[in-house]
Amino acid sequence: AMSRHLGGLGVGDTVSLRANRGEFSYLGRGSYRIDEGTLRRANSLGFICAGSGITPALQIIRSILEDPGDETEVWLLYSNKTEKDILAREAIDALADRHGKRFVRWYSITHAQSRSKGWRYSTGRVTEWMLTLFMPPPDTETCITLCGPYGFVHECCIPVLEDIGHSNIFTF
Repeated sequence: AMSRHLGGLGVGDTVSLRANRGEFSYLGRGSYRIDEGTLRRANSLGFICAGSGITPALQIIRSILEDPGDETEVWLLYSNKTEKDILAREAIDALADRHGKRFVRWYSITHAQSRSKGWRYSTGRVTEWMLTLFMPPPDTETCITLCGPYGFVHECCIPVLEDIGHSNIFTF
């Protein structure tokens, strides 16, 4: 959506952008810090992304999975409008193939009619079912991060995550 919007702008058009809502620093081997706060620890990190929100998450996911000494479990639920909109899908799938049970990834597309015949993931908006199955279970050493449009993050995902029992939730 962002790329299409920017691509449709003319010379002299303006764009208003919001800054991110905080800083998530992954320090390695399950250690992280939010903003300049206390050092925290996670055995499992869940990433819920929509569209270009995959960009910061994928950097952290790669950092975790490419460190042979990092045993942190990584979960990714990635939502897009169409299957063709899935950014870095080949890279994500390759990480899943290489890291097996340590990296759980799931896709969802909201425009079901756009899916290919071989599509084996979800269609429709992110649901409680998806958040329960494709995110780590609530725990004091589980952190869930979200990056995507405001409505997706704050109206669709966070209320359901809280209902499920997650309390350590961070938004990019």
